[in-house]
Amino acid sequence: MTSKHIKITWASLTVLLSLLVGMGISVSKDGTSLTILSSTLPLGSEGVNALAFTFMMGFIKWANPILYLFVGITIMDDHTQAHKLLQRYIGFFKGLWISLKEGLFYTQLLLLPLFIFALRFFPTDDLYELLITNGVCFLIGIQYLLWYTILARVVKHSGLSIFLVLLLAELSLRGGFLVDFGEQIGLKADTVHLLSLLLPALPILFVSMDIFNSTTSAIALGAPLLLALLALFIPKIN
Repeated sequence: MTSKHIKITWASLTVLLSLLVGMGISVSKDGTSLTILSSTLPLGSEGVNALAFTFMMGFIKWANPILYLFVGITIMDDHTQAHKLLQRYIGFFKGLWISLKEGLFYTQLLLLPLFIFALRFFPTDDLYELLITNGVCFLIGIQYLLWYTILARVVKHSGLSIFLVLLLAELSLRGGFLVDFGEQIGLKADTVHLLSLLLPALPILFVSMDIFNSTTSAIALGAPLLLALLALFIPKIN
């Protein structure tokens, strides 16, 4: 768990940035320029909505799960080091709960300025899409942390485990190509369908709202949770 000083500093910086976004930024009537305090930034013909929305979506998809992962790593390591299996299981769920609270604190404060900007300048549909993406990406952060817990028990090295989580996320992204074009390159329909079910169990790098549903969510969280519980049979990392 992070110290109070870090939390206070984090909260202060994000609140100050939120105040800047709330009071120090304005958009021209035609939406082609952005004024920050007294400086004007031309945005071209695409306008502020298109550019800012694209940036925010990308930032949320990267920052939310990655930040949650790094916030939760130390917490999970500290709570799953017991010698007795039962104590490791208790520590695992306790660590997961603490990580959830800590992760919400850091990720949502980080994104607060973005949502204030969206609330001021975006249409309701765009704001709603950002909020949904934020929620889904937070779930992906939990998935990352579960995979870290699995790999940390197996390879017994925190840095390597983080690297492997991100590597698996990249592989799952590449595997999406087989789901989209597998039949065209000769794979059987049943194989493609099986891949579409299994791939969400791997760390998800970029999420598509079109394919993320209740089934995908259950696989994305349920599979690594089950594997993490099995991995706890392996003695402590250090």
